Amino acid sequence: HAQGKVLLGSELPPAGSVNLREIRSRCADSKNSDACDRLLQSSHGPSIMSIEELRYNDREALARLRLPDPLKSSKNGYALHPSLMNGAVLGSVLTSLLHDTAYGLSIPFALARMQLYGNPGPLPEELYAHVKPPADPPSSSNRSRRHDIDLMDNAGNLLVSMKGFTTMPLAPAKPPVIHATPRLEPSPLKIPPKG
Repeated sequence: HAQGKVLLGSELPPAGSVNLREIRSRCADSKNSDACDRLLQSSHGPSIMSIEELRYNDREALARLRLPDPLKSSKNGYALHPSLMNGAVLGSVLTSLLHDTAYGLSIPFALARMQLYGNPGPLPEELYAHVKPPADPPSSSNRSRRHDIDLMDNAGNLLVSMKGFTTMPLAPAKPPVIHATPRLEPSPLKIPPKG
């Protein structure tokens, strides 16, 4: 289930902008779309995978997102296109995976707050998702991972902010429990002939 509060008009704080060049320079390592798919242990295919490149360091990541060509005709049907939002979410999942390989693959669990800035029209076909540590880190020591995710256009203008996006690891596959008990049956002893 979900619950939320919608604020409209003058109650919204002004949108800001970020320096994409600065974030890119901090995130020296990178993975392309195919490498991201391999890390996710799946093939999202060209109509779903919107991450073109993921740049990262030990604290943050910057995903370059692009609406896949087969979905461009549906762009105007959504304020927040599912493929682009999925790319932002996968950016967080990949960041958790890259920072802690023992953590394993995770799934979305919760979102504390989402804020949209500016015109409520559709997102641009190309944008960036900046995945970073949350402004208010969780106090619990459970296995969840939390990030704040900002979506920006190519100029760095803030479009959407997701605060407290939380993922939980998939439970590791457990081998089936096998019970074995010895079963002894009498059988004649075969002795090979001498000679």
